[in-house]
Amino acid sequence: MINTFSIKNEKEFTNLINKGKWFGGDFLSLYMLNNNKYQNFIGLGVSKKVGNAVKRNLIKRLIRESYKKVENDLKYGFNLFFVCKNKANFDDINYELIYNDVVYLLKKAGLLGWKNFLLN
Repeated sequence: MINTFSIKNEKEFTNLINKGKWFGGDFLSLYMLNNNKYQNFIGLGVSKKVGNAVKRNLIKRLIRESYKKVENDLKYGFNLFFVCKNKANFDDINYELIYNDVVYLLKKAGLLGWKNFLLN
C-alpha cells in the first residue's frame, strides 16, 4: 500500500470509533475520519467470535488485498477502520464477497468514484 499506513495506537482507534462516520455493509463496517494529511491510515478489526486465528487472518488478508486493488482511485486524508461483523456467515467467505463489500463501503463513504469496480 503506497500512501497508506497502519493504525496501531489504541487512542486513534477509540477516537475513530467515537468521532468518525459509520457505514455498514453485508460483512463489514467502516469507520471514517478526516486526518488532514495526504495519507490514508487503515485499521482492521476481526473479533474472536468470527472464528479461529486462521479464519480471522484470512479475512484480514482479503480486506487488505481488496483495499490495495482500489487504493489508487481513493481520496487521501482519511483514517479508515474496517470492522468485521460478528453475525455475518463467514463459512463460505471468498475474495469476491469481501472485495464487493469493501468497494461498496468506500463508495458509500464518498472516497471512491462511482465507476464500476464490482466483480461479477
